[in-house]
Amino acid sequence: MTLKSPVRQRLYRKAFTFAIMVGLSLLLGIGLGTSQTHSVEAQSEIPTAALTQTSGNPYGMVDPIDDQQLAGYQTYLNQCATCHVALPAAVLPTQTWQALIADSAHYGIALPPIANFDQRLILSYLQAYSRPNRDRRAIPYRLSRSAYFQALHPQVSLPQPLTLSSCVGCHLGASEQNYIGAADQNYSGAAE
Repeated sequence: MTLKSPVRQRLYRKAFTFAIMVGLSLLLGIGLGTSQTHSVEAQSEIPTAALTQTSGNPYGMVDPIDDQQLAGYQTYLNQCATCHVALPAAVLPTQTWQALIADSAHYGIALPPIANFDQRLILSYLQAYSRPNRDRRAIPYRLSRSAYFQALHPQVSLPQPLTLSSCVGCHLGASEQNYIGAADQNYSGAAE
């Protein structure tokens, strides 16, 4: 029976620990990769024409949508645009979106909770395209109280009360996530 030297034992432990860490990292990477692919495939209800139209047009959903955010945008549409027009993320502060996505009592209507993975996808998209509310004002939960919405609509006479269906009055394609409206037609060539 031979005794191993303490130096040799430490080397074996370090090599073993390193091998375990590499193996766990590989397993975690494979697991995350397959779950992400599965979720994106499961959310393929929105036509890709709508996605490419919006991502190619900076005046559609206010900003062009980055390829890395398309899955979150698509999930947002699947969760939200089935009941009402999907608002561009820029019209409300990030904190408003965080509260709305987490709240299953959506403006007094009981909704089934959004799965955690889908919530993360949606919030990633919304955080990428909204701005945090940095001033001391209360976080707005209505468009009419959002400084960002008002900044995007300067000198526009808005209907009262302002509702999500009011958007279609000016933005004729709002139900298809195209926010170029009759009042915006003079900007249609700006994207070219």
